[in-house]
Amino acid sequence: MSYDIQLRAYQPGTDTPLGLLPSALSWQASVVHNNDGALTVKYSELAENGAIAARGLNAGLDIGLEINWSESPTGWVEPDNCRFLLVGDDFDKQDPAKVRDLTMPSWSWLLNKICDLNLGALAGKKSKYAGQRVFPATSDAGDVCKKMLDEHDARPGPAVPVLRDSWTTTKDSGGHNWAKKLGKNADGRAFPAGQPLHEKLDALTANGLCDWRTRGRGLRIYNPKSASADLSATVRLLYGEDLTDAPSKTSQADRVARILVKGDGKRKVTVKDPTVPEHYGRWEAMIDSAGVKDDDDLEDAGNEALDDRNRIKGEYTRTLTMSGKWLPFRDYQVGDWVTAPGADGDERLRVMQITITRDEQNGLSGNIVLGDRFTSKDLALAGRVSAITGGTTGVIGNGTTVLPEPQDFRQPAAPTGLALTGTLYVSPFGEHRVRLGASWDAVTTATDGTELDIAGYELWGQPQGQTPAAAWRRVTGASGLSVEWPDFPVGSQWLFTVRALGVTTTEPGVQSATAAITFGTDTVAPNQPSTPTVSSQGGALMVGWDGLDSGGAGMPADFARCEIHLSATSGFTPTTGTRRAVFLRGGTATLSGLTYGTTYYVRLVCYDLSGNASSPSVQASAVAKAIVATDLDSGVVLPGDTAYSDHNNMVVDGSFENPALTTERLALSPGWRVTTAAGTVAHGARAACYDVAGAVSQNLWLQRENLSTKNILPTPGTKLYVSAKASAWGTWTGALYVVLSWVDNAGSGMGFVTVTLSPTVGSFTLTEGVVTVPAGTAYARISVLAQGTLGAASGVVVDAVRILQVMPTMLIEDLAVTDAKIDKVRANKIDTGELAAGVRVSAGPLSGTHAELTSAGFAAWAANVEAGSAVQSWLRIGDANSEDAISIGFDPDNPVAAITADGHAVFQSVSAEALKVAGDPLDTILAAYPRGLRAYARTTSTVTGIGSTEAAVIELRAILQPGRTYEIRVHNIAVTSTAANNRWAGFLRAALDGNPVSTSSALERDGFGDVVPVASVAVTQKPVVHVYRTGAWSAEREVRLLLSASLASGSGSVTVGGTSTAPVIMSVHDVGPDLAPSTTQIQRVAVWNASAMYQDGAGASVTAADIRYANTYTAGDYAHCLFNAASVQGEAGTVAAVTSGASIVKAEVYLYDNTSRMAWIPVVYASTATAANATTAGSGVTDSWTPPSGKWVDITSIWTTASRSVHVIGGRQQIGSTGNYRETLGELLNTSAHPVQLRITYLK
Repeated sequence: MSYDIQLRAYQPGTDTPLGLLPSALSWQASVVHNNDGALTVKYSELAENGAIAARGLNAGLDIGLEINWSESPTGWVEPDNCRFLLVGDDFDKQDPAKVRDLTMPSWSWLLNKICDLNLGALAGKKSKYAGQRVFPATSDAGDVCKKMLDEHDARPGPAVPVLRDSWTTTKDSGGHNWAKKLGKNADGRAFPAGQPLHEKLDALTANGLCDWRTRGRGLRIYNPKSASADLSATVRLLYGEDLTDAPSKTSQADRVARILVKGDGKRKVTVKDPTVPEHYGRWEAMIDSAGVKDDDDLEDAGNEALDDRNRIKGEYTRTLTMSGKWLPFRDYQVGDWVTAPGADGDERLRVMQITITRDEQNGLSGNIVLGDRFTSKDLALAGRVSAITGGTTGVIGNGTTVLPEPQDFRQPAAPTGLALTGTLYVSPFGEHRVRLGASWDAVTTATDGTELDIAGYELWGQPQGQTPAAAWRRVTGASGLSVEWPDFPVGSQWLFTVRALGVTTTEPGVQSATAAITFGTDTVAPNQPSTPTVSSQGGALMVGWDGLDSGGAGMPADFARCEIHLSATSGFTPTTGTRRAVFLRGGTATLSGLTYGTTYYVRLVCYDLSGNASSPSVQASAVAKAIVATDLDSGVVLPGDTAYSDHNNMVVDGSFENPALTTERLALSPGWRVTTAAGTVAHGARAACYDVAGAVSQNLWLQRENLSTKNILPTPGTKLYVSAKASAWGTWTGALYVVLSWVDNAGSGMGFVTVTLSPTVGSFTLTEGVVTVPAGTAYARISVLAQGTLGAASGVVVDAVRILQVMPTMLIEDLAVTDAKIDKVRANKIDTGELAAGVRVSAGPLSGTHAELTSAGFAAWAANVEAGSAVQSWLRIGDANSEDAISIGFDPDNPVAAITADGHAVFQSVSAEALKVAGDPLDTILAAYPRGLRAYARTTSTVTGIGSTEAAVIELRAILQPGRTYEIRVHNIAVTSTAANNRWAGFLRAALDGNPVSTSSALERDGFGDVVPVASVAVTQKPVVHVYRTGAWSAEREVRLLLSASLASGSGSVTVGGTSTAPVIMSVHDVGPDLAPSTTQIQRVAVWNASAMYQDGAGASVTAADIRYANTYTAGDYAHCLFNAASVQGEAGTVAAVTSGASIVKAEVYLYDNTSRMAWIPVVYASTATAANATTAGSGVTDSWTPPSGKWVDITSIWTTASRSVHVIGGRQQIGSTGNYRETLGELLNTSAHPVQLRITYLK
């Protein structure tokens, strides 16, 4: 949808249009809830309709801001509060562009010009409201405003043109009866004599009697809150879509524990707040309510002040993208409630102000100010105090009581219609949990039936079925009429109730009727799994599953496992007795211990987290075949129950002897613990056990990414020997599994394979198996899965877990083959030659892939595709025909990898846990070098209207390491000024603890910034580079950096930021290890502005001094310029501080002559004086140039480190060769535009 804004001009005080202002250089409009907004416009008289902008104050001008949401030419609409009138017109007659700066408050500003001048309506001298105007307690906002306007209209002369036809003394602008009256007592409410209508309206608004806005030239008054909408359920302003940044402001600086409230005469009351901590003693304050005679009123005023001061206040400014789903004026207005990011995430917040800006590049931007319910109350209170008391607290002058905002002791009524729902979901921990949904009807009244504003709701709950009964607990809060809350146990029973919280009430609301709910359990079973694949290999059955259901779809989110069932009976029904292994995802599993020659049938049954079982899969079968001679070359001989050792074990500390590593593993494995009890340890002194009674399906993680042991890195196609010992005590039904989870290079799972352990009660049972690493595997995660049911006082134990890489024909462990490692060899025939020196030992057919051991060494042979599949050696160890002790590659003269006998090596690439070069770890060597860019941020946004208050421009987050040197760099800072020769200042601030950074954070660097010579033209500044050292740190830190800016000198404001083609870039670079600054002298430059200039060295400081030639000092012929202030450029400090210990390279002074003569010849003398005087010594430096202009005069020859000021006198000019001289006159300036400056280049 298109979105455009235009400015339409009107005859002052009318709806008669003068035309559009389509060519504004820039403008900014703000609209404020219950307050005046403003419009500022920069417009050239030379632009289209420029004569309208140049009408001036006497002719007058009104402007309406119009918005078009469509492309229709008739679609222009003026939103509420968007009519403005001219009150300020700034321009420069010498400006060739003839630019006008128009200042225009919103139409409601005119209410300041309608005053209460009815002196006959004031209370008499004997009244306690003497000199004030009292409106009856039965009056409403319509009564007060109508009375003021009627009396104003009746006075002679033209009335202020404020339309008021939308409301009466009985109906508001929305057509509703007035709901609230003025007084809380019979006296009514008193207002000061002569008070403007605007202040009266502010007082009525702040006391909760009405809201107001303007529409065109009309004043519209409403019952409080009735003109605003609660859109928080639908309008949700999101970062990245509707908002770009989010500065927030909170404070608790005003907190006090006690306030003394002083009333009329000697009357006083002390109010206390016991909740304020008194770490630093009792904090006190006083407010003066002179004229208040009632103790209750004094106490009310004190309690209100305590309530206001003793809480943390929040106000949030959010920058709009102007292109999101929700747009200002179209989807929400000032006063409406929306959902937006607050201090603690998304909150229900009120739109307090909307600001829209059209910049000089015709770009449209905006921001909104949001407030919580307390901020709204603060703004209202501030308005009431300002409107009624003119800045005093609690009272009006002349002893008249200002009735403080009363405490609201009403109680919100009970909500109705509480409805509950429960939604089942799977938690990140793999458990079924329930998400509660609750909704209710809105509360709009208190228990006494009066209308009440509601700030939010609280949901309370009580679990059922516990003895003794569980306590009620607050579940959560809600700003709307519904809420969701997760993490309720499946099958649990609860009672819930809800209550409302009023905006102003001190007591929470009445609880609603309770509603009960039983959170249901999951009864939906997984689909039937797909048919498994079964084959016989190496005397065992290999079972494969693709992880899908029978229809080819994936398993549900709550899938837990897939059991493998085996039977020699076709069509069997799976039972606990037929279960042999388990899949946790698709993969392969090995089933051993079979009778050879028997046909076995395999079926799969899947289970979800709730234990629901699928129907069995279609069966698959295979015949178990014995190992034959052809199997032995690629088969595996298992070592059996040999002594456990961690040597060559891929499972680090598979017997749980390392306490630190075991603690780390158990942190990821709920329910598992360490056991050292007798009879529960198979190897060493420790084992792992699970002894939590009930159903169990829990992994004990041994190696994975978030453990220090990491994953194992097997080679695809190799075989791994897996073994472990398991035991149990008590009652145990189920199995343990060693689980290997395959993962590819992209981090995607490739399935699982399991080796089933069968714990025996009272003794340990060894289980062994062999698995093949599938193609594409990059690494594997290792765990032990306990799955089954434990009775009371029962448990299962696992110990001595090991995974070894299997070599062809034998398992090599400890680099030796012993009898103990050969458990059983089954083969029809084993052929071998004589094993003796000089005889070749070959494994595999010589015509194919094989290995050879000869007296010359070892060689591995395979088909070389590039040589026509000829069988050639590709691995050689101890090759007598080569200098290489080990070489890899089909070409022995050009191997792809080799190691010589003297230790030199050649590799294509190296992957290792740690590398050393010449005995030094590679990490240590690399630490001496820069690590380059570590973090950066960029922005094309600008921060406008920056004045003397520092404002944030760009923020960067970086993780910095200890012992390093970093450079913080900022490039492409573009600065635009509203006035020529403004100087901006830049600041680099940092939060070193990871907390948010702000303009109050620690200052790391300042002093950068420069003069912007031309108004309204962006000037790119020099890059900022700041060196930061972390040598004193002991650990890495999260650092947040902030570039901020302010107006250092000049008028108006500056805009700082980037552009679409040259964004501001802040970056952090690692430039090497921590290095102390060099002690070598570095050449630097510093500049000082003259702190004062004195005519003839005496009197008051001047900004212009007459300079003329004289043989001696006489009145009116010289100036004394002091440089006592801190530098404005370069190293910060005074001249004395900066040049202390320095060597002067060059000294220069900048002088500007404002005359228009042919030439000026000044003579400059250096002086040690820091106060005005008329004394000089030594020789001077003479220079000359044509004014009006300035020049840097080189005074190096006369300036020393003791010099502090200069005397400037007039020189003389020789006329021809006559020996005569002409006196030269000059006017030396020392102004902000043309300051006298001192520039020193020095070594330090």
